[in-house]
Amino acid sequence: KMGPLGVGRVPGPTPWFCLTEQGGAGRRGGSRRGHLAAAAGGVGLRGRSFGAMPTPASAAGGASGGYGRSRWACCVLPLLGPLRRRSTGTATDAAEPQAGAWASWMLLMNFVAYTSLYFARKPLSVVKVAMQDSLGISTGTLASIETAFLAMYAAGQIALPALVSRFAAKQLLVAGYLAAGAACAAFGLVQSPSLLVGLWALNGLAQSICYPLHIKVLSSWFPSERRGRAMSLWATSAQVGGVASVALAAWALGAFGWRGAVVVPALVAAVAGLMMAAFLVEEPESVGLTNQMALSSSPGSGTSSGEVESYSLGKVLRIPRIASLMVAYFFVKVLRYVLMLWLPFFLVRHCGMSTGLAAMMSCVFDGAGAFGVLATGALSDLVPVFRGRRTLLAAAQCALLAPALFALPAVSAASHGGAVLIVALVGFLIAGPEAMLGSASAVDCCEAAGRGREAIGPAAGLVNAAGSVGAAMQGTLTACAAAWFGWGSLFKVLGCISALCVPALLNVARPVKRPSSAPRIVKLL
Repeated sequence: KMGPLGVGRVPGPTPWFCLTEQGGAGRRGGSRRGHLAAAAGGVGLRGRSFGAMPTPASAAGGASGGYGRSRWACCVLPLLGPLRRRSTGTATDAAEPQAGAWASWMLLMNFVAYTSLYFARKPLSVVKVAMQDSLGISTGTLASIETAFLAMYAAGQIALPALVSRFAAKQLLVAGYLAAGAACAAFGLVQSPSLLVGLWALNGLAQSICYPLHIKVLSSWFPSERRGRAMSLWATSAQVGGVASVALAAWALGAFGWRGAVVVPALVAAVAGLMMAAFLVEEPESVGLTNQMALSSSPGSGTSSGEVESYSLGKVLRIPRIASLMVAYFFVKVLRYVLMLWLPFFLVRHCGMSTGLAAMMSCVFDGAGAFGVLATGALSDLVPVFRGRRTLLAAAQCALLAPALFALPAVSAASHGGAVLIVALVGFLIAGPEAMLGSASAVDCCEAAGRGREAIGPAAGLVNAAGSVGAAMQGTLTACAAAWFGWGSLFKVLGCISALCVPALLNVARPVKRPSSAPRIVKLL
């Protein structure tokens, strides 16, 4: 039923997302207070007024909440309810629906964009055999192409602090996506081995800046108590992108050959760059909302003149707990990439599995990892002991992962059912720390040290650079461990590496000591 001013009357409390054409819904019974809130462009709910949904008109200061976006809110936003801040009845709740809708929209856009980036990364794994047969290049050249990508990926993240101080995150993201798409497309058009190596290295350099900059953008839209779930949901874009890009590349390989299997997916990454250029909103302030990092950062985190503070490599390393987080992430990445790249090989060669069954085990590993990422994000937000100390949860997962890795060879050789369970457990335990340490935990370190949001991009980039070095070194480490101790003992070495992560993660979880001017007697009390 429609009341005066187009305010919908509902039996019972009005849901927060029920907006009408006039931009608001009155309180039960259509009272005058609810009508006034609706006329002002808000949602009246038991005497409190809330802001309207984000629309071009409202972002520009218009009074109307907008009819088209309100329909979208009624359909989509209830599904994202867990990521919405709970109402406290204070004045800051006035813009809650608008902030929640914008945050959900930015999360969706960053998810789609980073999913698209994998279309410029994964096709090489699909076309290696066809490319080798067509061009006559050696296996060593293929290995050089992969190594060049990983090396430049790590180098780009180390150089990121200098770029962040000169350019906006949105500009760098758009440039990175367009450059990655162009380099990947050009890779599918050349024949020279040196050009193949150079173009794939350029692709790695372009992609290196994207992950930490996505983290910087998302951290401005989600407060600490919801950041774990938001970041973990976004991190599953890696799994989605890996599956979707491989499927597209496999189809294009059959339809157009290996060159088409590289060029066609590259276009998806380029389109994602254009999408962000048109629709990505980097700062909530630009649409009249509060930056969530500004709520939790120290007031003195910027420069005294109000200018944006720049962060050099040395300055980022001096942020408390960042060095320990880098060490932990290095080892976690070694574990993740060894298991991802060598587990099927080990199961075929040393456990007697067929190639098809080993491939299925790889899918089990990735699928369990996706659930592990989501569970880790939810637990880090909802369990009080982990709030602001997410690395405690990662330390517990690494402690459980160590005995699971010790048991994996024996359990996998004993039965196929046991292999499925142990591989799923290992995938579940390793994926959560990998996704959380390079994203939400890096932001937490900056917040705990009282650093402004300008530190997030460089800090996340440096932590991810340490992880990229671990990913690049995993091949050498795997070969050395297998040669020195044998493939049967490789997983014991991995178990020891997992145990080494625990003290580093516990060190990150320790509270940062802040200088205090309180008398000593007060501190003792």
